[in-house]
Amino acid sequence: MKACMVLSLLGCLVVPTGAYILGRCTVAKKLHDGGLDYFEGYSLENWVCLAYFESKFNPTAIYENTRDGYTGFGLFQIRGSEWCGDRGRNRCHMSCSALLNPNLEKTIECAKTIVKGKKGMGAWPSWSRYCQYSDTLARWLDGCRLWPPAWPPQHPRLHLVKEGASLLAASVSAADGLATRQLQMEKDKSLLHPGMQDAE
Repeated sequence: MKACMVLSLLGCLVVPTGAYILGRCTVAKKLHDGGLDYFEGYSLENWVCLAYFESKFNPTAIYENTRDGYTGFGLFQIRGSEWCGDRGRNRCHMSCSALLNPNLEKTIECAKTIVKGKKGMGAWPSWSRYCQYSDTLARWLDGCRLWPPAWPPQHPRLHLVKEGASLLAASVSAADGLATRQLQMEKDKSLLHPGMQDAE
C-alpha cells in the first residue's frame, strides 16, 4: 500500500500471487503461434519488443496508472477502460482477467483487435518510443527456434514447394515422353523406307 502511495504519480505495478516472467523466446513462440508475425504488417520482432517494454514479459502484470486514469492488464498492458471488462467500452469483448492468462490466447486476440485500428501499434506509446524506429529489432528473436527442426507438413510454404516440384516432375515426364515418341516415329519411318535416307 505504501509503495502505491509513493509511486502514485507514476502508477503502481501490481503483481498477482503466483505471477511469473516468461522467457523471451517463449513469448516469441507463443506470439508466433498465435498469428501475430506480420499481422497487419508488423513483424514478430515488434511484438516481442512491445511485450518487453510494456510488462517485462510478465503475462499477469496489472499496472494501475493513476496519473492517466487507466489500468493495464497482461503482457501488452491492455487498457481496461477501453478494451476489456464491464466498466468501459470493452471493445475486445472479454473480461480483463482473461488477459492475465499465461497461455496468451485472449491477449493475442485482443491485440489483433487493437492493431486493426487506425493507430496500429501506435496505440501503444511504448512501441512508438522504443520499437518503431529501432535498428536492433532483430535481437529480440536471437536464438529463438520458432519452428521445429522438421518443417511441419501443414505449413503453406511447404505445400507450394511440393506443388512446384510435382509440376516440374510432370513437365519433365511429358517432355521425355514426347522425345521418346519422336524417336520411335523416326525409327518406324526408317524401317518402312530403308532407302529414303540414302537417297537424301
